[in-house]
Amino acid sequence: MRVVLDTNLLISALMRQSSSPAQLVDAWLAGRFTLVSSREQLAEFRRASRYPHVAPYIAAPEAGALVNAIQALAILPERLPIINVAADPEDDYLLAMAKAGRADYLATGNRPSSAARIKASMLLPWSGEIAIPIEAPMSTLCEDSS
Repeated sequence: MRVVLDTNLLISALMRQSSSPAQLVDAWLAGRFTLVSSREQLAEFRRASRYPHVAPYIAAPEAGALVNAIQALAILPERLPIINVAADPEDDYLLAMAKAGRADYLATGNRPSSAARIKASMLLPWSGEIAIPIEAPMSTLCEDSS
C-alpha cells in the first residue's frame, strides 16, 4: 500500500512524539506501508520545520533523521505532473505526488476539497486526521495540465 503523508503530519509527528501522526510515521518505518514523497515535499518540510512557531518543538537531529529516512526509504518520483485542483493551490503538489507515485491513500489533517473530486472516508482511528482513499485512477480524479 502506497501512502502520501501531508507535510503537516510529518511536522506534527516530530512535535508530539506520542501523537497519531507520530504513530503513522512509526507505522511507515515499521514497513506497514510504502511512503510516497518528493523533493518538493522535503523542501517544504525543511522550511516548515524552521518556522519560529515550530522550530522550538522540533530537535534538528530528529528532523534531519526523518529527511534522511524519507530519502532512503520512500518512493520519490522524479517528476510531478502539474495539477491545479486543490482548494489551497499550495496543496496541489500532494495530489501530484499521489498521482506520480501511484499512491493508494493521501493522509492529511485537512478536510478534502470537493474541487479535488476525491471521495473521503475515515480510515485512521483518530479525530482530526483523515486518509483519503484514492478509489479511482488518479487520471480520473485530477485534471492534469502536463
